[in-house]
Amino acid sequence: MGRVDWLFVAVGAAVTLVSGTVLARSTLGRYLQSGFERIGVVGRVAVIAVVAVAVWTALFALEPPVVPALSLVAGATSALLLVELSRLLTAEDSPVE
Repeated sequence: MGRVDWLFVAVGAAVTLVSGTVLARSTLGRYLQSGFERIGVVGRVAVIAVVAVAVWTALFALEPPVVPALSLVAGATSALLLVELSRLLTAEDSPVE
């Protein structure tokens, strides 16, 4: 099972980079962020739990091929690390100077 589908790694990374940068800074992104903040900690936990259950259910119902699915997740996770590192380094109150 040591295979990687590089196309899916690239798609996962690209979608995460676009959604974590361009879309996050758009009007829609700011609207969703403010709504997420308004619902409080309990609301955020509930939303995250519902999304996690929906993804888990979809995985069992659809049974996607393992290699492309894991490659997609690997690409998204890698890009998420880059997005958050970029935010940390470019923040005005960044601890890194």
